[in-house]
Amino acid sequence: MIEEDAHGSPGHTCLTGCASTYRRAMRERRLSRAAYLLNKINENQFDDEDFNSNSSQLKKKLSSSACSLSGGSSSSSSPCRSGESAHRKISPKSGGSLPSLNQGISKFIQNIEEQETEADVLGKEFDPGKRKSSLAKILTPQDPDLVVGEFSLVMGNNFDQYLQAIGAGPLSRNMVMRSKVYLSICQTVDKQWEIKTETSIKAKSLTGYATYNRKLVQNKFRENEAKPELLDDWDQRLVVTTVRREDDGTRLKLEQVAEKDQKYISDSTVIYSVDRSEPDMLTITYMMDNIIAWRKFRRISCKVPDPSRRHSTLY
Repeated sequence: MIEEDAHGSPGHTCLTGCASTYRRAMRERRLSRAAYLLNKINENQFDDEDFNSNSSQLKKKLSSSACSLSGGSSSSSSPCRSGESAHRKISPKSGGSLPSLNQGISKFIQNIEEQETEADVLGKEFDPGKRKSSLAKILTPQDPDLVVGEFSLVMGNNFDQYLQAIGAGPLSRNMVMRSKVYLSICQTVDKQWEIKTETSIKAKSLTGYATYNRKLVQNKFRENEAKPELLDDWDQRLVVTTVRREDDGTRLKLEQVAEKDQKYISDSTVIYSVDRSEPDMLTITYMMDNIIAWRKFRRISCKVPDPSRRHSTLY
């Protein structure tokens, strides 16, 4: 035995929107709309707000449908039979009138839908692009900036003079110029720029073998917010750095302001830039007083192993 509020029972109300509740609600909307239009026809209250001026065929079919529903016959002199049944008000919730119209109401609704399609009452076509959710547009992942990625040092120019200006000695300059440098730039979840520089310094172990000692320097910056920067050991300054993003993510500009109570007090500007025509090359430009130096880095691409290639393993 089906309970009164169970799914599928007549007249039940479902807050979750089951199929039977949806069909009943849509049927009530169609009946209410049909009753409203029939009352307009019987009262001869056609105006431009309810129907288009060019939809004369719609009015004829509505009139003929109204006559068939009310039991009258259409003729050239009068659209339907005059009488009490032709001009009475129809209510969608009245129990006596709607059951007698069950056969003609489906044809009446079908005629309305056909005429709305032909007369183009809506005045525009369906555009799926406009129906896209605004939340989906916000959550759509955006492409990262061109400066974001991992890079390795390729070549440099006049960098020795820049090292001398920041306080590096001759041995330190020779060591830095012979080292390998890896650069990583990324933007964290909290919208901070993370810049990591790993310098592999070539040296010899106690046994005489060539080895590389790695030194990592990592900083995080928020755009347009000044904060102290951690520099390399060969940079003798104490600086406060402000980062600015320029040219839609193709440039990062670091403005370094040195403390004036130290031995080396020169301010400098460091620019990370990527050319759109050559996105795999990053150029770092160092500017201090009348010294301009630059170093070029190549983007490191992650190589995907070939699945067709077979590898042998020895145990």
